[in-house]
Amino acid sequence: MKILRTTLITSLGAILLVATAHAEHGRYQTANVLDATAANQGYVGAAWLNRTRSGISGRIMAQVSTAGDPYTLWIVVFNNPSACGDDGCNGMDLGNAAVGGSVFNGTGAISASDGMMGEGGVVNMDFSIPAHPLPNGLFLLAGDPDGLYKKNGYAAEIHLVIDKHPSIPPGDSWIDDLTTTNIPGMGPATNDSFAVFLGCSDDDSDSDSDSDSDRNKHAADSCPPSVL
Repeated sequence: MKILRTTLITSLGAILLVATAHAEHGRYQTANVLDATAANQGYVGAAWLNRTRSGISGRIMAQVSTAGDPYTLWIVVFNNPSACGDDGCNGMDLGNAAVGGSVFNGTGAISASDGMMGEGGVVNMDFSIPAHPLPNGLFLLAGDPDGLYKKNGYAAEIHLVIDKHPSIPPGDSWIDDLTTTNIPGMGPATNDSFAVFLGCSDDDSDSDSDSDSDRNKHAADSCPPSVL
């Protein structure tokens, strides 16, 4: 029994070492959150991403227009930003299949008071974007249902957009306004703020001589730490 236990512990140790050796270190990025309304308030918060090849996770923290109202976070993914127009990736590029763009629900929040005089509020939203097709039932606003492409967590350009929804009447459900939206200008939801994260450029990522681990390291090292 003692010999078996020693063998088991040794085997588990070897497995852990292998798993650690193949774990991705990832890359941390930050960006300012900008006002998207006519108020022209400039920077209204901050956001961060943690990228790996297999997905992206992060948080956005922003001052918003009102307190006590529903807000939704929309993830805009441009899988191939090099195919965007000369002025960078934007909504016009979502119709270009070569860009591999999509817009889908990231999460929702009820805004808290900002503690100041007036109607202003704050939201803090966490999100996760696995690199595989979107789950059935998740609200896809536009574009490719594959969302973030497999193993594309470094290269994709990511835009985060916070939408403001109208106040919920007493007794009405919050579900629709915390999980879905309408295209701004065609419904009650409007853009409130946004953040932009450029993708990681990796000149060596397509080299046949590089192993997967080498490519991951090159991508992480060359990922822009912040934009805007």
